Amino acid sequence: MRTHPAVAAAVVIGFALFVLWRVRGDYTRRGALTVQSALLQFAMFFLHGLTSYSFLDSRASRISSAGLHFPLALGLMAAGALAALVGMDRLRWGDTVGTSVSALQRSGVYGFTRNPQLLAYLVFLAGYALLWPAWLGLAWLALYGVIAHLMVLTEEDHLHQAFGGDYEAYCVRTPRYIGLSKGSWRR
Repeated sequence: MRTHPAVAAAVVIGFALFVLWRVRGDYTRRGALTVQSALLQFAMFFLHGLTSYSFLDSRASRISSAGLHFPLALGLMAAGALAALVGMDRLRWGDTVGTSVSALQRSGVYGFTRNPQLLAYLVFLAGYALLWPAWLGLAWLALYGVIAHLMVLTEEDHLHQAFGGDYEAYCVRTPRYIGLSKGSWRR
């Protein structure tokens, strides 16, 4: 049974708002996430992944290996997965999931973007959506963009509280996303 994409999107956004409310509360009260909030964040992205069945024709028989879109899709998925692992490798596990805050990471991939893991996952998802080329796939990617951006805004407030002027200086030098203007953490 398929769920209408609009219903799936509303559920994902509603759940994301709840999760990010919990995350913001943890950051405010504790300065880090609880294990429960970290798991809720994971569940938020997992739920987005599950909605691919509403937005994409996921019947394997519909994937065609003919044409350029198939190798491009696989290449994007491989590049996105590798880039996400590189971004995660730069942080300790607790920093990656938000359960601890040890230091502000500014080197490596974090010198090009403040959110390498989220961008890498977007590249992976773009490849995945390209396996079933359809306009609804773009809506599914946009849904990811909305929840990822909301998460970024939540984390930026936390990082500013944790690192103050160091974080502000980092924001001036490093774009939030690749190729977009740099600036203050408050935008």
